Amino acid sequence: MKVSIVTVCRNSLRTLPDAIESVARQVLPHGVEVEHIVIDGASTDGTREFLAEYAKTHPLKFVSEPDKGLYDAMNKGILASTGDVVGILNSDDVLAADDVVARIAEAFDDSIDIVYGDVRFARGAALSGVDAMRCAGTLRYCSGRQFRKWMFRFGVFPAHPSTFVRRGAFERFGLYSLDYSICADFEMMLRLFVKHSLKAKYVGVCTTAMRAGGVSTKGIRANLEINRQDARALKAHGIFSCLPLIYLKYFGKVFGYVRRK
Repeated sequence: MKVSIVTVCRNSLRTLPDAIESVARQVLPHGVEVEHIVIDGASTDGTREFLAEYAKTHPLKFVSEPDKGLYDAMNKGILASTGDVVGILNSDDVLAADDVVARIAEAFDDSIDIVYGDVRFARGAALSGVDAMRCAGTLRYCSGRQFRKWMFRFGVFPAHPSTFVRRGAFERFGLYSLDYSICADFEMMLRLFVKHSLKAKYVGVCTTAMRAGGVSTKGIRANLEINRQDARALKAHGIFSCLPLIYLKYFGKVFGYVRRK
């Protein structure tokens, strides 16, 4: 099995090397390969030059060109991938251990289209280095263990960075919708889990150590917009919900779906 990891970035030279190193350090069993694809949105901070130099001696695919935003870049990465399975690793995050890809690959069989696990937010936004990210204390731990499909109507879904999807699912059911500027990941997961009822499997693996401060964690205004777009996606797919229901997720994130450590 080949697992494709897609990383999108723009002016992320401070953190991108850690993300790349965490993929390069994966220990893979016989029969498992990893492919890392970086889609750079025409950075001006030296990211492109770093990628070009790194790719001379390491197996890394990259593209550096303007794009239409985060989800357009993710779509480019998926279209460029050749793996059986595709996962997303943000440019300021790292894979949480050297065996993440191996354990994800092990969880797939012919009947499974989606595998998802856990993520954690590392304490300390200025952390530098893969080991520092992996060993840092946990600010927040997001587990998919208790997730059920009915939780979508509350705006709750498996952590996007922990989710790996068969590439064939994107070919059959489409890529990230650019109609959603900040929650196309929610709409995509809703489409795959609920509309098309793909078979998914939870594995008790923390796949990703994340830095706080990404697009979806930038304060009240961003969260208000996420909730509005979540409600719009649910309505578009014929699932009853409303903003009051969605706001209930903040009371414990639906029965412990998000645990704090």
